[in-house]
Amino acid sequence: MKHITLILLFVLMALPGLRAQEKPAGNLWQDIEKLQIQGYDRSQVPLPRQFRLLRLDAGQMERSLSSAPERSAVAVGQSPALLEVPLPDGALQQFRIRRAPAMHPDLAKKFPKISSYEGQGVDDPFTRIYFAYSQLGFYGMVLSEGTDPVFVTPIVKEDTEHYLSYYEKDFDPEQDPIYCGVQSAGRPAPDLGFRGMAGDCQLRVFRLAVAADAEFTAASASVADPTGVNNAMATINNMVTVINGVYQSELAIQLQLVPNNNLLIFTNAATDGYTDGNQNAMAGENQGIVDGIIGSGNYDIAHALGVNAGTGSAGVSLGIGTACNNGSKAMGATVVGNVALTPGIVTLIMHEFGHQFGADHTFNESTQPICSNAGQLNPATAFEPGSGSTIMSYAGTCGTSNVQGPRDRYFHAISLQQISNYVTAGGGSCPTPTPTGNNQPTVSAGGDFSIPVSTPFMLTATGNDADGDALTYCWEQMDNTIITHPPQASAAAGPVFRTQLPTASPIRFFPNLPAVVAGTVPTWEVLPGVGRKLNFRVTVRDNVAAFGCTDEDNMMVTTVGGIGPFVVTVPAGSACLF
Repeated sequence: MKHITLILLFVLMALPGLRAQEKPAGNLWQDIEKLQIQGYDRSQVPLPRQFRLLRLDAGQMERSLSSAPERSAVAVGQSPALLEVPLPDGALQQFRIRRAPAMHPDLAKKFPKISSYEGQGVDDPFTRIYFAYSQLGFYGMVLSEGTDPVFVTPIVKEDTEHYLSYYEKDFDPEQDPIYCGVQSAGRPAPDLGFRGMAGDCQLRVFRLAVAADAEFTAASASVADPTGVNNAMATINNMVTVINGVYQSELAIQLQLVPNNNLLIFTNAATDGYTDGNQNAMAGENQGIVDGIIGSGNYDIAHALGVNAGTGSAGVSLGIGTACNNGSKAMGATVVGNVALTPGIVTLIMHEFGHQFGADHTFNESTQPICSNAGQLNPATAFEPGSGSTIMSYAGTCGTSNVQGPRDRYFHAISLQQISNYVTAGGGSCPTPTPTGNNQPTVSAGGDFSIPVSTPFMLTATGNDADGDALTYCWEQMDNTIITHPPQASAAAGPVFRTQLPTASPIRFFPNLPAVVAGTVPTWEVLPGVGRKLNFRVTVRDNVAAFGCTDEDNMMVTTVGGIGPFVVTVPAGSACLF
């Protein structure tokens, strides 16, 4: 296998987690054993712990993409254009793809090398891909049922031939710590008696303006783009493309960059009007800058990007529910530690957009650093134990109360409710909704029941979809009393069960079935040892790539004190009865 030798050597083979693949990944993608890269600085470009190293045939990629039909021409599952994408485990996943622009057509004409696409798995309808292609190369995210997101991204911006394929979970959050500074405390409690679908299954296209201050643009520069303007615009398009992947399939919300967004890509730090490195100052400054250049009537939501002079990345929305509101709809900003936008940074920006669309934080931890900072915890929506794990949580930033590292790429049921309410009937209802023809899925959580304390149980939903879409189910506890974390069996209130990735199975075991069989107690799935009520909501998703729809239903489990637990002692472990 041929090796590439350049001047400043960086041998990826020496890093843990990488092994040579013996077989070629088709003609488009080629597995390579090792790579030596000129000018690589690991402190500036963090790597995942494990990854697959690949070479891309750019010419063949461009030919493949040229056959992709427009979004309006065909349903994604019926597109004749096929594309193979390499997964971290050595497999290739085939997708039907179509164009899915993140830019207004007038903006796209100014940047003809930048394009966006979406796709659905040929053999697995649960799997979706959202990716962009530009002078920066291929940048994509794969979402699938019950598994962590996959990213395929360039290693460095000067090299569009070589890529990594990796699971987002393999990015160590300590390499690129993230922080949100929104003031969420004291917000009113949502209606917990809510039943029925969040939203109305209609598509809403929000006009998005994204500014890049001069420092962000300069950091995006390359030999081929010395001003950094084209690269900064391509990076913004990468970001919006993968964010759309989540907002479209979860909420039927699509973000479209405004026609003259290029005017917000600044190159002069002395005149751009931003206090680079200070997300709070930039968020406040962004309102007047975007209003002055784009015009208040020409956009619905805006965000500014800068460079963090310190470690990691930090974002803020100066308010909860600002989209569509004149005078505050541009008050969001993120300063990044890496302008290439690692998955964690993109999720942070997705999180900040969530605030701008009306969603609060969902974590329940109140004592650990960062989570306990003033204004961060919102008791009314604190339904996730510890740090939480969904988009509006603080996963990876709550010290010993971290449920996991990176956030999962879906919204908690309470976030779906908040955002849907905001964009359909609240202050964020400025876009005209477009009927999609997508029928709402339906779900029933079943009836309430009681069990002895400390007894494992199972919840089963019943779902249906008139369109035959690939449904996934997510059971989540809906109790928000603030408690000590990790949760204890003695907790008479509050969240004791974490949310789990949506799966095709309508059944969830509490705690998870392997733990029940092994007789272990998962840290974030704790059976109550006292009498109490456990409220649950099940969300069914139809996973339509461009405009997904959900339905929700509630039920309650009561644990009865003084009796139990119900225990099965035989068989145990590897015991066999016959």
